[in-house]
Amino acid sequence: MSGDTFFEDIDLEDLTSTHLDTLIGRSENIRLEFKRTLSPGDQSNKELARDLVSFANSDGGYIVIGADEGKKDTCKSFREVDDPQGVCQRIRQVALDKIKERIIGISTKVLRHEKWGNIVVIHIPLSHLKPHMAFLSDKTEFLKRYETDKKAMTIEEIRDAFHCRDDVASLSRMEAKIDSISSQMQTKDIQSKQAVIAKDSSRLHDVTDLEVFKKSVDEIFMKEIQGKRYFRLTITPHQLNPNMVPTANPGLRGGEQVSLTVGLNFFDLNGSLTGQRVSLEIGIPIYQRLDGPQLETDWQANLGWQ
Repeated sequence: MSGDTFFEDIDLEDLTSTHLDTLIGRSENIRLEFKRTLSPGDQSNKELARDLVSFANSDGGYIVIGADEGKKDTCKSFREVDDPQGVCQRIRQVALDKIKERIIGISTKVLRHEKWGNIVVIHIPLSHLKPHMAFLSDKTEFLKRYETDKKAMTIEEIRDAFHCRDDVASLSRMEAKIDSISSQMQTKDIQSKQAVIAKDSSRLHDVTDLEVFKKSVDEIFMKEIQGKRYFRLTITPHQLNPNMVPTANPGLRGGEQVSLTVGLNFFDLNGSLTGQRVSLEIGIPIYQRLDGPQLETDWQANLGWQ
């Protein structure tokens, strides 16, 4: 087992105390870190969040709690971790409360060694949702591991991480396939134009057969997107179907109307309202012809003050 592939071919569930013996004399690396203990207090929780984020924004790895470090960040021995189950619960809580986007698949295991007692191992998987951010009380940080250290990510690294996300790549593949399908089903009939919406991407496609188009898109969605978070696919008419909603037809929104209206104007020539006018108009329709389902007018009144 090389120094950079600690436990790489072993599931955390399959780890046993004998695997700890292989760590004696081994140095920390980009995928492995040793900690003597987790100190109490919020400051220690913040540092743990920074550690978890730095692993998730890199290639994943392991944190071993209970390791005594020697020269050059090597593991020289182990010491028992007090309340290991409480430590595991604390790790899970920090991962939930202090990290955005949440790291899917973080796991912990307590290994009971006959010589050293209880040792805690944290596994941080390779994440397809990076970049992850340490959400601290006074600031936020994007961190990444560089050899044995964690450092703030550059703007370029953060941008590249977003572009390389698995869900973004899946969305791009899906949109390309939908474009290919719609290009084979184009029509000039505006009533058959459909909108395909995935996540924050919205595109219009002219298609001749809505059902065929929906079936094809559903197959793509099932393969590429379903199961991934934050994705929703809907296919809706760009214009409402007038056969289903008559008021959606512009030709059914007009009509003709003739009304009889009478009005009165009141002027105050000498009183306190000199120079002001109150007007009242009341009217009723004497002829109405409306296009489509619309509300008729029974009467109307206008009251004005100038």
